[in-house]
Amino acid sequence: MQWFYNLKILTKLTLAFLFMLGLSGFVGIYALEHLGKVKYVSTEIELDWLPSIVASANINNHINQFRIAEVQHVLSASEEDMRSYERELDGQLKKINAAQHDYKRLISAQEEEKLYQNFIQAWDAYLKVHQQIIVLSLVNKDAEAQALLRGESQQRFDEMMGQLDKLVALNVKGGVEASRRGDHLYASAQALIAVALAASLLLGLTLAIVISTYISRRLKVLDGAARRMAAGDLDVEIAATGRDELGSLAINLQRAVENTRAMVNKLREVRKETVSLEYQATHDPLTKLPNRVFLNTQAGQLMQASQRKHDIVGLLLMDLDSFKEINDLHGHQVGDLLLEQVAERLLKALRESDTVARVGGDEFVALLPGIDLEGAIRCAEKILKALEVKFVITGLILKTNISIGISLWPEHGADVATLMRCADRSMYKAKQTRCGYWVCTSEEQEKSH
Repeated sequence: MQWFYNLKILTKLTLAFLFMLGLSGFVGIYALEHLGKVKYVSTEIELDWLPSIVASANINNHINQFRIAEVQHVLSASEEDMRSYERELDGQLKKINAAQHDYKRLISAQEEEKLYQNFIQAWDAYLKVHQQIIVLSLVNKDAEAQALLRGESQQRFDEMMGQLDKLVALNVKGGVEASRRGDHLYASAQALIAVALAASLLLGLTLAIVISTYISRRLKVLDGAARRMAAGDLDVEIAATGRDELGSLAINLQRAVENTRAMVNKLREVRKETVSLEYQATHDPLTKLPNRVFLNTQAGQLMQASQRKHDIVGLLLMDLDSFKEINDLHGHQVGDLLLEQVAERLLKALRESDTVARVGGDEFVALLPGIDLEGAIRCAEKILKALEVKFVITGLILKTNISIGISLWPEHGADVATLMRCADRSMYKAKQTRCGYWVCTSEEQEKSH
């Protein structure tokens, strides 16, 4: 019977109801029209919505990479690093332009065109601010570049990504609506075939039962698969048992499922890669502590929150006293292990709400929200006590002290840069006096401005 199943639906109906030309012709043409619409919906999902979603995901990924390179350029301390990040920016910009070109060719609706133009306008506005930031960075106006990066640039970036999110949402909505149209067409085709079978029972009951059983079974399988797809189940497996229209429909639906699954997996990979890159850009690879980039961002947020609550934020700048001697005597590997153990002790000595960051070779910074001067001093004393215990590293017993400079926001400075300078002077004062810690004085505060 396989040869019969491979026949076109119209041929099956013609053989079964040859003398019922009028009814058979009407039913066959109408059924084929519905099947063509179902196939069109499947093709629409495969050739229109899915490529648009993938293209918008590529734009999103390259823009995030562009943003990271931009931040790194501003934070770069050498011309060589700047040139490296400029090349990275140029490469990502070319990829963004290529992805935008690919997406533009896929635009098929007026609303989509309007959203795309809004995104392009937001992108152009962001690029203008970006160019200003690069110019400031190149002339070593780091403070102005960072301020512009956190201010207008971040605002333009958020607006641009908002427009891109709307574009992605429109494509997802289009894909879902196309899937729903497919469900509706499945149901309509199933109902039509059922009516035709009922009308043909009087003249070809046996053959009608065979045809109805086959078609109903395949339609139920496809309808169930379509419903599972609409519900978000991408593990659907649809087997084509014949080479007729239903077999072709099953093949196209399976391709749509596989393409959707691949697209979702790709989006997950992009997201995972983005999270990994964000972590690498904001954390020290040796101690796994936050780095200077994270510290500056966290400090800004803490100051804003503390301003609303009228709280004080403490800053401890710490430097190991004999780290260079240990490094020179025992090697960099021992020095790295020492830094890791120092980081662990600093975390244990402070509160969970405090932030500990590594900002240099043997320099660490602690941000202490909601604290006063006495509390900051107690924290410094706990750190000094934690480092009194000798370190055991690869069989060596090592002793190192730490010097701590203490500054408070807003008493000693209105921004993190001023607090760092004030704490730096206090730290060197602590080193000179060998007293462990030193609180920023009015004289040191004036020199920090």
